[in-house]
Amino acid sequence: MPTHTLNELPANILTRIIAFLCQDIIHEHAVLADYWEAMRIATVCRHWKSCMPPHAYRFVFRSKDVGQVVWVSNITSLLCQQNPHLPAILRVIMSDDYTGPLRLTTALGALGLTSPPWDRLNTIQFYGKGILRSGTDCHTLDMQKDANAFFDFIRHSYQTLKAIGLHAAIPPHTDDTLGAPPSPTTPEPFNYTISPHYQTLLSRFARRLSSLQCFQPTTLTFHAPATLMLASLELDESCFRVLAPEVYFECLNLRKLRLLNIENEVPVGIFKHGFAWTGPLSRLTELQLHFKSGSDSQQQTLALPAHLLRTFPKLSKLLVSQSTGVLLQINENHRKLAQIDTGIIRNISCLHLKTILPGGGSKVNDPAHFVTRFYLADSSVRRALLQTMVPFPTRLCWHSLVCLSLDTDIAPVALIKQLLGQLVLLKYLRISCTTMDPDDRDSYYWRESYMSEDTCDAIPPTGHNAIRLDDLQTSSDIRTTNKSLQVFGMRATSHFDEAAISRLLLSLPALQQLAVDTEHADVIRSNIERIQSDVVVCEYSEISRYFRLY
Repeated sequence: MPTHTLNELPANILTRIIAFLCQDIIHEHAVLADYWEAMRIATVCRHWKSCMPPHAYRFVFRSKDVGQVVWVSNITSLLCQQNPHLPAILRVIMSDDYTGPLRLTTALGALGLTSPPWDRLNTIQFYGKGILRSGTDCHTLDMQKDANAFFDFIRHSYQTLKAIGLHAAIPPHTDDTLGAPPSPTTPEPFNYTISPHYQTLLSRFARRLSSLQCFQPTTLTFHAPATLMLASLELDESCFRVLAPEVYFECLNLRKLRLLNIENEVPVGIFKHGFAWTGPLSRLTELQLHFKSGSDSQQQTLALPAHLLRTFPKLSKLLVSQSTGVLLQINENHRKLAQIDTGIIRNISCLHLKTILPGGGSKVNDPAHFVTRFYLADSSVRRALLQTMVPFPTRLCWHSLVCLSLDTDIAPVALIKQLLGQLVLLKYLRISCTTMDPDDRDSYYWRESYMSEDTCDAIPPTGHNAIRLDDLQTSSDIRTTNKSLQVFGMRATSHFDEAAISRLLLSLPALQQLAVDTEHADVIRSNIERIQSDVVVCEYSEISRYFRLY
């Protein structure tokens, strides 16, 4: 078999080799710690440039480690590979606790980072406590004059600047598939006043910036109030609390809000009109909430405003990470529900979905799909409360569901069995309906298509109401519907099928408690004796403690 040197191999083979060697180095969201590993491979392969994806060069940076005098950079690598046109982000990193004069303008000019080859730079990210504190000690004779000069330099050198990042902590390697900057680790708390350089930058670039990232420190103080007009805002929760009195966010164009290191509950107050916002979040399309990892708290909850679309009328994406219990409340007209991306329920633990019904008790002449499309969405939800008069979930893809409370129009036993067969982990089920009779068309709340498409097709010709309770020979033919259900509550305002409910108990071997209205309790108990079941019958209201979401 012939042998080849590395540089003699075809480019397609080299690409695979490099991808394997680099592993996570060249993926789109790799961070600075991986860069030098990638460059070591570049030094032995002349095909490196042709094999690398453009995003491998998206950063140009200047970095200085704690205790080191010499700054390091990837500028030479980019110039040697003739790629100065590719970077879009300039990262300046300095971990030292430095408060002396900021000489960054001199350094950037000397390195040629202000010349035309770097014309794609549109983002500057400042990393490290030292870079944020520079220019705040006695050696800077006139801090504001120095800050003005810094602003003039940035404005003249980077005329396409659209985003600024302020990061007290340097992020570790992460595989952040969302395309957002990696979440920083949580350092020891520290408090300081940020250099006026950045206050001046933010205030004077206010009408040009589209994005601001501000992660840690615990206390971040600006020298004067500022108003920012942004499309993207990414903040550590503690930064937001401190920024709020001094920095106002013009929300007309804000489309993405990302909060990091949330300790326990999301501070719902930050979404209220008048709290740091100059207007409602009318164009917000994406909301990301990242709870602090490693928190000992078991009370992490997300309780967004119930009228979700009234607060965020354009919201289509909600992401929640590293939380032990996330409650999402949605209280909207069923037609507005059609505007919400069903992905909003993917990463939640508890869901309270309530539809607002039209007045006068009138029926809905709309497709049930406005609501049922949420039933078909993948979700990690474990506890759900569905109101009011929602369509019966003939198909439900929430496979982790343990507790379900349902307020619907029609709930025949055949549909209940079908639902229980899908939810193998369900322990607590409570259903309040108008009728259990599938032939009572006057009780259907949704338009006729819901009945024909979703309900009648799922109901066999012979329902439980046709099965005689004294014919116990047929009990051997009854298959187990659900092995986990322990508590079941059933209520119907018109037709309540006592015989069918009694017969259903035979297919629920783990059931311990059946809750019904008082008027049906005696008949149910009598039927239970006849089918020799140990289920305890109680009043419907007695099981409410099992269905609390918060």
